[in-house]
Amino acid sequence: MNELKLIAIITVMTVGGMSKAFADQMVFVHSPGCMYCQMWREEILPIYHKTAEGKRLPLREVNLDKGMPDDLKDLAYPSFTPTFIIVDSENHEVGRILGYNPEFFWGFVQKFIRKIDPKFES
Repeated sequence: MNELKLIAIITVMTVGGMSKAFADQMVFVHSPGCMYCQMWREEILPIYHKTAEGKRLPLREVNLDKGMPDDLKDLAYPSFTPTFIIVDSENHEVGRILGYNPEFFWGFVQKFIRKIDPKFES
């Protein structure tokens, strides 16, 4: 009986791992040598996951030099870095931030989160 339970658990874990479940996320598209990418990494990355925005939109990093991952191929290809693409749970683009300006970054992130979750408060 225990062997049967173990086989069932392994089967569920294996089948579950094969399907791709999407969640709301912020995709940080960067490239080596990008001065503004580095600035964002120094100023925002260390605190991002601690903020209400970071908890609502987990960060995913994509190196543009390696191309876009298969699950993001339907999005418009970023023309420069950094580009921040906010993606909803159905993997549709909600909005994007082109470049990095510390004065406006958080406001843009909050604006796009509210498109997904109108009750969001930072």
